[in-house]
Parts: sequence; structure tokens; C-alpha cells
Amino acid sequence: KKIDGEKIILILDSFSVKDFYGNGRKDFSNWKQNYIFYESALKLAKENQNIKFIIKGKNYWFINIPYFRNIKNLISQTPNIELYKDENNSPYKLMENTILTIARYTSLIDELLFKNRAVIIYETGGYPSTFFNYGENLIVRNYEELKLKFDEWKEDSRKFNESIINESKKYFPVNKSNNKVYDSLHKYLESEFEYYV
Repeated sequence: KKIDGEKIILILDSFSVKDFYGNGRKDFSNWKQNYIFYESALKLAKENQNIKFIIKGKNYWFINIPYFRNIKNLISQTPNIELYKDENNSPYKLMENTILTIARYTSLIDELLFKNRAVIIYETGGYPSTFFNYGENLIVRNYEELKLKFDEWKEDSRKFNESIINESKKYFPVNKSNNKVYDSLHKYLESEFEYYV
């Protein structure tokens, strides 16, 4: 099917370490959890083939890890999902055309929320809720919850975005027009970690 224009669903993953031993030491970003996330994203893409999905990661080591062989094949077989191939691998060009972000936890989530952008956080293994309280409105924990949240967005994206804005105000209760992103994020992180310089 034809992809609708330039607008995309941005998929932000957590990178997978290359070696089996290193993977075994990972609590929140191990191969099993990343596999579940990719599998959910691919299933969602297959069910919404008129929308373009782009996976953006810190790196794409997982493609060459045998554990992810099936995910690699599914990506190649799903025409409306692809890996981000910009040589600088910067997310900011992508974000200009992003209408919704589905993400494992990354610091970009905080920036997107600060900018009142629509975000769905895919939690696995208790992360990020173990450390950060983003509220139940932003969190999904399996494909079924992801599909429900995605369908809410499709049904009324304006209402969905407003709910995200209301949720983000809990984390960034500042006058955004008079604060740089860095300063506001720093204040938020100081509060979150109870760390003061």
C-alpha cells in the first residue's frame, strides 16, 4: 500500500549489547525484552500498512545478533517499516516529521514530553517505572495495551495529544516560553534524583 506522505511513527529502541555474557548482565535492556518490543512494533506496522514506521536506535548491532534473526527477516518483509539510515544518526530531522513516538525508555522521551509531542512508552521488566513515575497514561506493557493506546491516537489524535500535554505538565511545571530545554530538563532531573549541585 502507498505510504501516507512524509509523516511517520518513530520507534525508539534500546540498544542490544553484542555478546551473550554482557546481555546476561542487563536487567532492563536485554535481548529478550528488546525482542518483545520489536515484535510488538512490527505487528503494529503490519496492521497499519498505510502509515510509515521508522526504527531509530543508538546503533543497529541487533541486526547481526543471531537471536534477532526473525526480527531482521520481519523488518525486510514489512514494507512500511525500516531502520533509520541517516549517516549522522541524529533523531532531530526525524522528529520534524514524527506524528507519534513509541519508545523504550530514552532521554529523548523527556525532550519530546517537554515539547508536548505525543509519546507512548513501552515498558518491559519494570523499566522505566522502577525509577521514573511517568503515570499510567503514558505507559504500555504489552502488545495488547500498545494496540489500545495506538487506536486511541488514531481515533482522535488531538484528544490523545492533549492528554499527553496534561500528563507532561506534571513533570515540567514551568513557563516553557521563558526556559531553555536544557535548564528545565536539568531542574527535572535534579528533582527526580534528589541531586542538587
